Amino acid sequence: MLLNALSNACIFFTIALFATGIPQCWEMTKQKDTGHVPFLPYIMTCVNNMIWILYSMLISNYTVFIVNFIGVILQVVYICVYLYYSHFKVKELRMISAAVLFVSSMVLYCYMTNDKVFTSNIIGIICNIVTILMFSSPLAELKSAIDEKSTKSISFPLTVATFFCTILWTIYGTLINDYYVTIPNAVGLLTSLPRFYVFGKYRDVKSQSVTNHV
Repeated sequence: MLLNALSNACIFFTIALFATGIPQCWEMTKQKDTGHVPFLPYIMTCVNNMIWILYSMLISNYTVFIVNFIGVILQVVYICVYLYYSHFKVKELRMISAAVLFVSSMVLYCYMTNDKVFTSNIIGIICNIVTILMFSSPLAELKSAIDEKSTKSISFPLTVATFFCTILWTIYGTLINDYYVTIPNAVGLLTSLPRFYVFGKYRDVKSQSVTNHV
């Protein structure tokens, strides 16, 4: 009963996390331009979702499968919107080609190997590496926020969604005794905490600045 409830909560909060890309795509549609939005996070998230789908099929976990299947659909939509409004498609198409080659090699490896347990361990390790890289990459935004003493470059809804999503998946991974699920989400949970600290420290800077000039 508890595991089912936790599974549903993981699905809900993860879809909410993936859906944080919708406002960016809507802004691209209104501006008819990608602006300063980087393409790499979209393609990395899509690749991450795809290899987690492979892992979920190897271990027969439908919670992991459903979440990442929906994630792939959303990321493909985001990628299509980005490409439509991008003025420099060559770089993005190279990234897509590299991603397709990487995922295809993973699929081929899973198809050709007979040892399901060994294969799931290999794919699980790859999932961990990619996910940890994804969770660690936003830490670069913190330096900019600290230097500028402003949180304008950090998305608060994304920070909140990441926090709840990772804490739920950490608990879920622990309950099902799957450290490939637990470890990257525990890392993601830890990387979200400094973001809350920065929001707490600099949230009133703008209002204080305005007050001082009145």
